[in-house]
Amino acid sequence: KDEMIAEMDSGLAVRSSSPMLMLPTHLTKLPSGQEKGDIIALDLGGTNFRVLKVKLMGGGKYEVDAGKYRVDESLMYAPGEELFD
Repeated sequence: KDEMIAEMDSGLAVRSSSPMLMLPTHLTKLPSGQEKGDIIALDLGGTNFRVLKVKLMGGGKYEVDAGKYRVDESLMYAPGEELFD
């Protein structure tokens, strides 16, 4: 456990050689469960593009609509403009 936490801390460093590179979330507090609204989460990594729409309904209730799309190999090495065109 301690080793994993150390790798996570290293992965958050500005210049890191950690295999667990991470981005800070900049959250200022934990959610209460009473939040309401829609959230879109996008994950583009490897060969898949994942899209999540999460509807927060308060009271700790939520609905998730998820999609997973394969990214063509030719786009993985192309300029970003081609991926989002």
